[in-house]
Amino acid sequence: MSNTLVPHLPFVIGSEIFNAEAYSCVQLVGIIITWFLSGSLLVQCYDFFCADHLNGDLKFIKVAFGYASPLISLVRSMAVTAGAWQSLIVAWGNPTIFTGPSVFPVLTVPLTGIEACIVQFFFAWRIWTLKRGFKIYRIISSVMCLVAFMQLAAAIVSARGAAVRGS
Repeated sequence: MSNTLVPHLPFVIGSEIFNAEAYSCVQLVGIIITWFLSGSLLVQCYDFFCADHLNGDLKFIKVAFGYASPLISLVRSMAVTAGAWQSLIVAWGNPTIFTGPSVFPVLTVPLTGIEACIVQFFFAWRIWTLKRGFKIYRIISSVMCLVAFMQLAAAIVSARGAAVRGS
């Protein structure tokens, strides 16, 4: 006699057995972490505005970190939640939902790359302005910007690859 409320949904993808229960738990934990991180970013942006940091910053920094980043984070979190709703609630008990094409990576991966690039640029700008006199900090800031660009490019290429595979 089973004491679980979750039905056991193993099925075969290729030659491997896929356990839909385990995937569902991971997806649910991922959604909770996504909303937690979005909330953390929102608190940082609120602190950025309330602590009067806006006086000496460039217009680009104000718009990118203050307005665009929380908006992109909100849109990405809503897309992640919509994808999870589709697979965990609407298609519950239908394991074929995991094998078909999905718009989820095409939408969320570039948004995550854009958001990460904006936040990393903001912190590189902070390091650059706070330690202006030291050459090593300028090098660190430049490397941070290059890594942010590479991550953004990888996210866009990955989303493009997912779109090609999905069609």
